[in-house]
Amino acid sequence: MLFIFLHIITMFTAVALSLGVQLILYRVATTGNVAAIRTAFGVAQPIGRAAPMVYGVGFLFGLIAAITGNFNLLAPWLLISYVLFVISSVISARMVGGWMAQVGRAAALNQGDAPSTELQGLLHDKRATQGMIANLVVVAVIIALMVFKPFGT
Repeated sequence: MLFIFLHIITMFTAVALSLGVQLILYRVATTGNVAAIRTAFGVAQPIGRAAPMVYGVGFLFGLIAAITGNFNLLAPWLLISYVLFVISSVISARMVGGWMAQVGRAAALNQGDAPSTELQGLLHDKRATQGMIANLVVVAVIIALMVFKPFGT
């Protein structure tokens, strides 16, 4: 039971670190305020680097919980969760994380208070919005799988 609790609390922390920061940075970016973007994206970098490590610890706690709790590691709901975890990781790293890195660099290099053409283009890039929405849906499905354990345990 302890490892289940540790898995849940660690994964919720990881989701808050990653998706919470993504959503805040997205909202800051939509303001077009270059100074705010520069500051927020700079401050968020260490959190962005920490989130994958927290996910890794949460995954290890989940693995230990499954083994000590006699869960079938090949149960369909767990197999689906593994695949969705990888999908979420790719979305976070490539789509949203890539966008955040580009915006952060463009804001750091931006001259003046008005967004440059490059920064303006990044701020209106729909891939970031689509990636965040997709990631929220994937995380919601993972949580549903963990709670309801469909297709047998």
